[in-house]
Amino acid sequence: MPGTFPDEESSTVIGGQKLTSWTNGTCGKLADNTKEETMQNAINGELYGERIHHDKRKSDTTHLEGTNRSEKRAKLLKGSKRMEETIELLDSVIRAPGNYIRSLPSKGVRRILIESLNEWFAIPKASQETIALIVALVHKASLMLDDCEDGSELRRGKQANYMIFGQAQTINNATYLFVRAVREAVDLPNMRSTAVLTEQLETLFVRQSWDLHWREKVLCPTEDEYLGMVDKTGGLFALLASLMALESTSSAHYDLDALVTMLGRYFQIRHDYVNLTSQEYSEQKGFCEDLDEGRVSYCLVMCEQKDKARADQIMSMFRQQARLGQQKALQRQTKEHILKLLEESGAMEATRAKLRELEKAVDAEIEGLEGLAGVENPLLKILVEMLRV
Repeated sequence: MPGTFPDEESSTVIGGQKLTSWTNGTCGKLADNTKEETMQNAINGELYGERIHHDKRKSDTTHLEGTNRSEKRAKLLKGSKRMEETIELLDSVIRAPGNYIRSLPSKGVRRILIESLNEWFAIPKASQETIALIVALVHKASLMLDDCEDGSELRRGKQANYMIFGQAQTINNATYLFVRAVREAVDLPNMRSTAVLTEQLETLFVRQSWDLHWREKVLCPTEDEYLGMVDKTGGLFALLASLMALESTSSAHYDLDALVTMLGRYFQIRHDYVNLTSQEYSEQKGFCEDLDEGRVSYCLVMCEQKDKARADQIMSMFRQQARLGQQKALQRQTKEHILKLLEESGAMEATRAKLRELEKAVDAEIEGLEGLAGVENPLLKILVEMLRV
C-alpha cells in the first residue's frame, strides 16, 4: 500500500557479522560488559572471535565456542532479554514521525493519479506499488520539511509532525524517507529509475529554495517566476509519470509533460486560493495560515500585477510581521484587511479565472490523450472533477 512501510528484517553488521536477532529494548549487559564496551569490542571485530576481552575485568571474559553461528548467537544472547529488542527499538524511533503523518487524513490524489495513468501505461502491479510507495515517501518527507520551514502548527487538522517529535527528529526522519525512496527506486526493473528520482528531487529542492527566498526577503516575484517555482508541486506528478513511463508494457508512447505541468500548477494555485477562502481549510490549518507565514501566493502575485499600491500595503504588513519574528501570528483583523485588499484589487477574481483556464486546458489535454490511446480514462476525469473549486 502507498505510504506504508513493508515488513523488513531488522539487522545490523557488527564486527563483520550480520545480527538479525536483536529486536526490542536496549543492549543491557553482554558478557558482563557495559553497552559501550560491548559495541566497541564489536567494532574492533571481536564479537564473533575466539574471545571477548575486557581490560578491567579479565576474569569475566567469555570464550565463545560452537561450530555454527546460531550456537554462538544463542550463547551470546543468553540471559540478556532486553538486548533482543535493540534493532527494533532503533527502527521504531526513526519510523515514528513517518507513521504519524501517514495516519493523517488524505485525499489520496497521487495514488488515484497513478491508478488512472495506468490505464495507458499498463505497468506490472509490483512496479505500480513500488512507484506509489516512492511517491508517498517523497510526499511525506516534503510535508514534514514544509511544516518545519513554515512554522505550521497544524497539518490536516492535527498537530504538525515537529510539534510532537521536535524539529531535529522530524528533519532526520524526512531525510531518512528520501533515502528510503531512493532505495525503493533501485529495486525497480528499469535501471534509469534512480536517476529520474534523484533529478526530480534536485529540482524540488532548488525550486523550494526560491519560495523560501521570496518569503525571507519579503519579495514578490513575477507570474512567470512564480509558476516556475510552483512546478515543484508538479514535480511529484512528473516523477510518478516518468517512473511509470519507464516501467510501461504498452507499445504506445505518450507525452504527459504538458498534462502533469498543468496539473501541478492547478494543484498549487488551488491550494493558494482555498487557503484564503475555504472554511474547511481554515479548520485544518488555521485561518489564512499562508498570511501568518508571510508566504507569497499566486493571489498576491496577481495583486502586484493589477494594483501595485494595494500590493505594497500587503508587503509592508509582511515586513512588519517579519521584524516581530515567525512565532508571532497576524491578528485576525489584519488578515481580514489583507483579504479585502486582495479582493478589491481584482486579484482573487484573476486567481479564479486562472483556475478555470487551467481546468479547461487539463480537460482538453485528457481528451487528446484519450484520442491517441483509443482508451477513455474516466478515473482521471473523476480526479480532476474532485479538485475543482
